[in-house]
Amino acid sequence: MISKIYITGDLIRPNPDGSANQISNIDWLYNLISFQIEKVSHIKPERLIRTTEKTTIQDWVQTENINVPCWHLMQKEFQNINHSEVLVIGFELPKNTKYQFEKKGIRYIDVIIHPIRYLADIIPAIKSFGIPKIQENFVIKDDAFYVYANILKTQMQRVSMLNIENDTALIVGQTRVDRSLFTEEGKILNLLDFKKEILKICQKHAHVVFKPHPYETDPEVFDFMVENNIEITDKNIYALLANKNISTVCGISSSVLYEAKYFNKEVQWFFPRNIDDYLPIRPDLFLSFEFWSNIFGGQTNEEYWLLPSPHLLRKSLNSWWGHYESPLIIKNEISSEISSAIDFISENILRIIIRKIKKKLSSLFWTPIHKIISGKDWKPKIN
Repeated sequence: MISKIYITGDLIRPNPDGSANQISNIDWLYNLISFQIEKVSHIKPERLIRTTEKTTIQDWVQTENINVPCWHLMQKEFQNINHSEVLVIGFELPKNTKYQFEKKGIRYIDVIIHPIRYLADIIPAIKSFGIPKIQENFVIKDDAFYVYANILKTQMQRVSMLNIENDTALIVGQTRVDRSLFTEEGKILNLLDFKKEILKICQKHAHVVFKPHPYETDPEVFDFMVENNIEITDKNIYALLANKNISTVCGISSSVLYEAKYFNKEVQWFFPRNIDDYLPIRPDLFLSFEFWSNIFGGQTNEEYWLLPSPHLLRKSLNSWWGHYESPLIIKNEISSEISSAIDFISENILRIIIRKIKKKLSSLFWTPIHKIISGKDWKPKIN
């Protein structure tokens, strides 16, 4: 029996000054689902954020090691989360936190953004403990990722004419601080930790291209790539994945490595991460009463109508990744909106011009304009 619901997130991740970094993401999740949860459970969720203790990057890195005690950093916030009647719904909960919840028998749902980012919207993926099994009709099947990849591949091949040599390997970069780069020993990995692997890739392939993360530049990484005749590109990542001459995609733990599989690329992970225990949920159903009623082991008669809207969650989170730079997905949307606006403006301007012409003609002639058209006598107006 659940009597208390908290919506929270990664309370240890810091800003540069040590303050809580994830308040906006916790608010995002709370605003998205709290109404539906209260409607079906009759329990008003509480928003839980960190407001006191400051943390460091090293504190955050240690949360990926279940053997390092981190609970004390959240002692004040989690003091009431101590029994099985509590449900915690979190955005990107740390590995250590989930381990402690399971150890204490505390139910939780961890929500992440699924690494497949090229669908019509971002996909919430969930891992849970102590709640009923998620019904299959809420889950996106793996085949859908292949279908959408083929659609994107076809579209990109029509609009993108990349000059890429046959048997090219693509190396993808990441942001400098990303939880998937943390080791249990407390190290933050980067591409320079995998020089040997990269040089082997250069020996194996006729050509190698490096696509840096659009929001991250590392001069040392760039220098290493240039020294080893690796081409640096700023081309759209989906145009690259769609290109038939790129045979292999390599990287540390980037979400692009998940996506590359569905574009039929050979994938080489330098530091594999596993999210097989996270279920990708249809974005529209994630916001439905039916989904959250299933979470609480019941059914609902609540009617739910969500108007179709592309990129609904993507817009709400303002996270576009490769879509932001896509020459097809975003620019076509913008062009369509501009065209509609121009049509609307043009139509109204034309009406104004016609009205002004009619008014001017009426001021010049005695006879209304329709008499001129009919061929009847008319006289110029004398001032």
